[in-house]
Amino acid sequence: MRKYFEALEQKYGFNPKVIRTDYAFDSAEQAEQLCRDFFGDELGDVIREEKTNIVPECTGIWWRNALKG
Repeated sequence: MRKYFEALEQKYGFNPKVIRTDYAFDSAEQAEQLCRDFFGDELGDVIREEKTNIVPECTGIWWRNALKG
């Protein structure tokens, strides 16, 4: 998606912003189960090994000011 994001910024004049939107689960077990079901075994294994209920996530936002006509 790198080319798409570059086009948003360079061709269309959008500004990027990345914000943290971590997932917070009730327990490490819940985090493992739900993330394993949704994202796959690789992430599920990491969560199990780290025994964490917080899973890092980021969200990208692109915006630009409307043109005045």
